[in-house]
Amino acid sequence: MSGGHPLGRALLGLVAVAGCALVAVLVRPSASSAGTDGLILTVNMTSDESDANTGVTSCDVDAGTAGEQCTLRAAIEQANATPNTDPDLIHFDIPGPGVHRIAPTDYLPEISSRVNIDGYTQHGASFNTRKLGDGDDAKIKIELSGKKLAPTGGNDFGLEFVAGSTQSVLRGLAINRFPSPAIGVYAPMFMVGNFIGTDPSGTEDRGNSGIGVYLSFGGQGTTIGGSAPERRNVISANGLSGIVSNVYVTVQGNYIGTAKDGVSPLGNGTVFPQPAVALSSGMNTVGWTFGGTGNAANVIAHNKGKGITLVNNSTGHFRRNRIFDNGRMAIDLGNDGRTPNDPGDADTGPNGLLNFPILRSAVTRAHQTKITGVYHGYPAVAPYGIEFFANPPHTNQAKQYIGFFHIDTGAKGRARFTFTAKRIAVGHTITSTITDDGAETSEVSPAVRVEAK
Repeated sequence: MSGGHPLGRALLGLVAVAGCALVAVLVRPSASSAGTDGLILTVNMTSDESDANTGVTSCDVDAGTAGEQCTLRAAIEQANATPNTDPDLIHFDIPGPGVHRIAPTDYLPEISSRVNIDGYTQHGASFNTRKLGDGDDAKIKIELSGKKLAPTGGNDFGLEFVAGSTQSVLRGLAINRFPSPAIGVYAPMFMVGNFIGTDPSGTEDRGNSGIGVYLSFGGQGTTIGGSAPERRNVISANGLSGIVSNVYVTVQGNYIGTAKDGVSPLGNGTVFPQPAVALSSGMNTVGWTFGGTGNAANVIAHNKGKGITLVNNSTGHFRRNRIFDNGRMAIDLGNDGRTPNDPGDADTGPNGLLNFPILRSAVTRAHQTKITGVYHGYPAVAPYGIEFFANPPHTNQAKQYIGFFHIDTGAKGRARFTFTAKRIAVGHTITSTITDDGAETSEVSPAVRVEAK
């Protein structure tokens, strides 16, 4: 259990995320390939004993027995006691086949030194190799479960990274069942290849009762996921938001609200319909960046609340994400429902409350669909980027990215546009977003129905 980290508005889903760094894929090093002074601490037990002597550099809960008997609790205690220039590596080598569940009887210690926790070092584990649209084939063999813990009413976490742990990496764990108001993971710098809120198969609801991932310190560089397939997290079935952040963050390539197939519903917000991704500070990126790949997009679907919210005077770059079947709107600037467009786009707030495009028509003929509309903004200093999405009939989020181009509002702050996409079936709907030269993205536009010529 920990204190001193009031959740406040975070428990209401008003948060922020940021950073642009990507973490290198970890491999299984031998003892000799650790950093110049970082320890390799190998967890080989699922029990919960403390380290027998943190004054030495080995992880061992029973100094009277030959060899080292190392629990996850003891590994964290030892890493905290011996901070090094290079990260300590917490690896796993628990005997026996299948998934190994670590279910502590008390909350684990805060992590106060730089560590790389790598569940993919466990025998039989392997990271995802599939592209975003093809599901996730990761095999996770280490499960951290809060099923034996009782709610305390305090600020409790499954794994908690605090001051001193900057640049830590969490990789290859399933973290689930931490009781209300506990949060699955607090403030790792890099979080890649995990299942947060599901069982280790990535298919069953084992949600943490609170937020899946909560970020509140660390500054720029915090990254959840990444564009490479092995970095994908599944963050689903949690009681409140999937991700809440009040620091700068980059969120890329994740499944947020689905099973690991990227399709089946396992929405966040099962206790209360908070936004799936809630951001409240800094310059955030959720999805694709210029020069990146489509795999940097996130699937944000089936959540009980909104897809993404942005509050305060923070900014967010939201590109090419697949947002659909959420209980409320796809993107909300201000967490207050749709913000009406205003003349000259002079209002202020998150993302400058950027006006959204107005779509006039979408007409399918032969092998293409022609989309027309108008955008009213401020006079362009640089071109705006407009993205288009196709959706199933009678829906209005942003399920399938279908294209992008630039428009120029000129001195009058107005641009009419026509965009031609590959054929979209009659009856489906088209929506769009606008992104300005400051990488701020609007809410999703009202939908227009695709008609036949």
